[in-house]
Amino acid sequence: MTKIQTSQKLNDFKGNPLKQGDQEMTVGDVIAIILSGKVSNPTLGYILGKKFANDKEVELKAEDAAFVKESVERNEMFTAIITGQLMEIIDGKEEK
Repeated sequence: MTKIQTSQKLNDFKGNPLKQGDQEMTVGDVIAIILSGKVSNPTLGYILGKKFANDKEVELKAEDAAFVKESVERNEMFTAIITGQLMEIIDGKEEK
């Protein structure tokens, strides 16, 4: 099982919070946006997207983590600074 804290902030290379407008970007918000887009399994994208948008922590089975990871890798909405952080978080390798 993989546990992801949805309120975790995404940062630039210097550690400053990334913002969309004047709001800081969080893991949950960005993954929810990605899963609401074009994904290989729209029903699963909807189910997991709601969790990432609303829950403080999302616990993923291995197959769900693989789906989220694939969706993040294939997304065309966000750049490498965001997708790279998300991949590290999903893999449990983000820097503390």
